[in-house]
Amino acid sequence: MYLLVEDMRSRGFEVRRLAVLATLVLGCGDNIRPPTFIGDDADASVPDAPEVVDLAAMCGAMPETVEEWERCYLKRYCETIVHCVEDNLYSNAQECIDLVDAVSGGMLSFEAHERERSIAAGRASLDRAAFTQCLVELSPKRCATAWTAPACATRYAGTIPDNQSCYSDAECVSPGARCESQICSDSCCLGTCKARPKLGYPCGGFVECEPGLVCGLTSHTCVTGDVNTPCGDPFGGCDAGAWCDAGICKVDRVEGDPCDSLLQCGGETSCVGLRREIEPARCRRVTEIGDTCDWYCLGNLYCDLSNPQGFGVCRELPKHGEGCGLFTPCVGQNERCERGLCVARAAVNQPCSDGDCLPGLFCTDQLGATNPVCRDRMTDGELGCNQPAQCQSYICDGSQSASGECQPLQTTCP
Repeated sequence: MYLLVEDMRSRGFEVRRLAVLATLVLGCGDNIRPPTFIGDDADASVPDAPEVVDLAAMCGAMPETVEEWERCYLKRYCETIVHCVEDNLYSNAQECIDLVDAVSGGMLSFEAHERERSIAAGRASLDRAAFTQCLVELSPKRCATAWTAPACATRYAGTIPDNQSCYSDAECVSPGARCESQICSDSCCLGTCKARPKLGYPCGGFVECEPGLVCGLTSHTCVTGDVNTPCGDPFGGCDAGAWCDAGICKVDRVEGDPCDSLLQCGGETSCVGLRREIEPARCRRVTEIGDTCDWYCLGNLYCDLSNPQGFGVCRELPKHGEGCGLFTPCVGQNERCERGLCVARAAVNQPCSDGDCLPGLFCTDQLGATNPVCRDRMTDGELGCNQPAQCQSYICDGSQSASGECQPLQTTCP
């Protein structure tokens, strides 16, 4: 699950519309401030006091082991994605918790195994303060900024310097560094820690600067993006929780404030009134059934624009047996839209085409079957795979050009 956020981005999810995607994926600029736990001496009424965090309430119990911390991370992630991410297609947070690994084809379990192995080998450790701040930031009330918290990219502390050999991202010292490896079909893929550009360094493209920085779209260098710092482009150069106003980063506006750009509204709001100029545009919440909208809603809702004379209304996406379409996909990862109706995805041994099977299964059309059916992922040593998601271990030594064998996970690396 490192980062589940990165998995979200790679699959094209939106926190704000595509028009502002660049701002969202570039990161936040504030430094991590260690949280204060319930029982610590802190005055939450003081403006600059650390945020008081009740981890036990947030997680359901006080996390102690790495597994427990990651379980809480998954809980927070799912609560937020179901509430904040447009067309997320999970019915609720529990369905997300139950199925998100299966939806990824087992990738998240594989990455969790890599991190646990790195910690056991002493090559990485869990950063309790950063992890806690990450859990705070992954909040359904922070839709506009939840996915860009620097703390989530630094919740593990590595021991491997830049350009040295590594087995997982968590092992790298530099914040947000990647353990880049050559094509590898083994449980222990040896790579090299590659740092992201630091403050003032050249950058370009999405998610390139180290956590806490953004890539200035005009300067093409990494900048802080903090509120009240200079910015050179209305669509970039500021944190996800800020927007560029006449060359200066300003904090996002809140519900009820006037707006003239999607970039200006924070939290659970969007700038409603830009697409339908019925009244002056202002930041409105778009995360609950019945909310006013004029373009889109967040979470598992859609904007019903059937009234051409007024604003739209946020409504639930269709469920099993209900009508569906291109702009109203079926909610629930076990559902798909077929001939305008929400129906169950195909189960084991049922006919399919790629994408029709229940989470955790794959369609044998990926293997070139003449009459493809859904099947379980292959076990260790089973022959015929051509991609990792076909294996229970998420390790296949084959490729699209030549099938191979599912390889076992290893508990230690050389």
